[in-house]
Amino acid sequence: MTKFYGIICVAGSASKEAMMALVSDQVSAFDMNKVDDGEWDWWELPTPGYPSFAVKPEFVGDPRLVPVGDQPGRCFGGPVSAIDLDAFRLAAAESAGLWQAWHSTPGASSVVPLGHFLDKALSGAGYTAREARADYASQAPVREYLGPGRKILHPFEDPVYIFRGTIDDYLKREAARLLRCGAFVTEGGEWLDDSSFGGSLDDFSVFALNHLRQASDDVSVMYLHFHC
Repeated sequence: MTKFYGIICVAGSASKEAMMALVSDQVSAFDMNKVDDGEWDWWELPTPGYPSFAVKPEFVGDPRLVPVGDQPGRCFGGPVSAIDLDAFRLAAAESAGLWQAWHSTPGASSVVPLGHFLDKALSGAGYTAREARADYASQAPVREYLGPGRKILHPFEDPVYIFRGTIDDYLKREAARLLRCGAFVTEGGEWLDDSSFGGSLDDFSVFALNHLRQASDDVSVMYLHFHC
């Protein structure tokens, strides 16, 4: 059983009701109850606490928006022209200090990533994953990053991976991650997820945010909560 959020794009934004009908029709092609290669077996509309979009101030109260409870500045969907996509960039900018802190840590540029040690553990040489994580964590910059009692279990939690590249690269990835979507359906009806990008959730998320930024004003978008 898996649950995930998806962002659905449709062409048209005449009304909230028309948009929801288009969204339902758009995802029906991926219903596992109807097709062998489906992606979901049921879906539901989001509720407060789920991922949502910021609304541009001039569109607050627009009847085409699907509101988030009593939060007038948030919506689950509506015309892309009404959605403040810059809010993702501004929120990500608040984490710039994390990138700077890691890259200013003495020895950070020489840290051997966790994946190197885990690959060695998979080689069958009697070196265990537990030993791999301990050896990784013994590196001074990693000890400083983790602090007492904290562990890193997966390579995607590794600061070497998280803070790779320039600060602009990092902030672009962070902004895209804030979408929190596991699937993306284009207005042309194409279902995409991280498997469409070689398993890279970062590349998938960056694509999704860029697609929304480049969408024409007649496109509407909607968050859905899927189960498969």
